[in-house]
Amino acid sequence: MKRDLLEHGVAADAIVPFTHKADDTRDEAAAVSDFVKSHGWKKILLVTSNYHTRRAQYIYEHALPSSDQLLTVAAPDSDYDPNYWWKTRTGVKIFFHELGGYLAALWDTKKSDVKS
Repeated sequence: MKRDLLEHGVAADAIVPFTHKADDTRDEAAAVSDFVKSHGWKKILLVTSNYHTRRAQYIYEHALPSSDQLLTVAAPDSDYDPNYWWKTRTGVKIFFHELGGYLAALWDTKKSDVKS
């Protein structure tokens, strides 16, 4: 990733490495939230696979402080064409995996809201 950023004109001293061990998007969003807070940043650019943008954005919106600005950008994925996902077995599998994950994220959020 660093090489890609450098090739696209990002200055080397502007790249801040972030290493973490997350089992899922929710764990990753919590780690990113802590990382962002520790640097005092308020604007976050989230780049993720084109099929994962809705769920990732939802999870990150709930993990980050409401005062932070989040912009989610879809990166193309050769295994998933959003215009024709139903035409391939892989596309269908990805779609339903993401749908299930999104429903689980909704459930998790509502469940934690009830506890608060």
